[in-house]
Amino acid sequence: MIEPLPRAPAIASAGEYEQWLAENPAPDLQVFVRQYGDWRPLPPDVWASFTPQQQERIKANGSYRAVTPADWARWDHRMADWQARRRLRSGSAP
Repeated sequence: MIEPLPRAPAIASAGEYEQWLAENPAPDLQVFVRQYGDWRPLPPDVWASFTPQQQERIKANGSYRAVTPADWARWDHRMADWQARRRLRSGSAP
């Protein structure tokens, strides 16, 4: 039988970790898309492919299609930074 690998001891208790998560929430993808997913640069044929109801939702919430590769890199950096801080706090191995 294969023995499980030893796990590093947790630095924080479950309660402390939950408190840290409450004080340090993960970046919010929808907020990011609202900020960087401006629908106006979408090509006219792409915009026309949406129904009027979809267009209203996109105007209110942004569009994943409109987020540029450079902005997605910004998102990846934000999330990687948060994950690194979370791992340090929880005692998880990087």
